[in-house]
Amino acid sequence: MKKSLICVLIVLLAVMSGCNNNKKSEEEQQILENVWTYVEGTDMPQNEEWENAWLNGEIEEIEVSDEMASYTDIDEKYRGQTIFLVTPVFETELVAYPSILVDQETKKVIGELPGE
Repeated sequence: MKKSLICVLIVLLAVMSGCNNNKKSEEEQQILENVWTYVEGTDMPQNEEWENAWLNGEIEEIEVSDEMASYTDIDEKYRGQTIFLVTPVFETELVAYPSILVDQETKKVIGELPGE
């Protein structure tokens, strides 16, 4: 009886952990890889901590406002358009870091927002 209960618990745990949806989609992975490639060509830090932060970044959809366009060097065609905003995810809290703007269709970096 005890062995059966243990087997059932093991199977339940295996099924539950297999249902975890922490994997990023192919599209999200492509966006994050494009962002990291962009970062590698800048003067931003490129150590392992920063690489992990960008490759595990948070992606959200935002609309480019006039205010945003005024303090970033983004092409005028993006005003009023929905784009992706990628923010690095660090294990420790940092004071300031930039966010990267990505075109929804091409998945290419189109600008960056200064750190807050």
